[in-house]
Amino acid sequence: MKSDWKEFVESRDLPVRFLHKDEFAEQYPDKMEEFPCAFLKKGDELELFISAGEINHTEDMEELKTLVSRKIQELNLQELNLKDLNAGEK
Repeated sequence: MKSDWKEFVESRDLPVRFLHKDEFAEQYPDKMEEFPCAFLKKGDELELFISAGEINHTEDMEELKTLVSRKIQELNLQELNLKDLNAGEK
């Protein structure tokens, strides 16, 4: 793993696990996605986080970092909105 990518991943303060394609297929045989891609694990379920198309569309490491940061921010905003909606139901 390149050092600048490793530093970026570690700076996100999120649990991250990298799997080779064969390892992923062995552990998650029901997930048939094009690689490279990224998933979120929610409980026992995996949800596609960043598709191969999105990753392959980036031209360099900085664009990939921007994509990951944007997707994390979008996810955080969605979770905040859901919390707000759930709080309003009480």
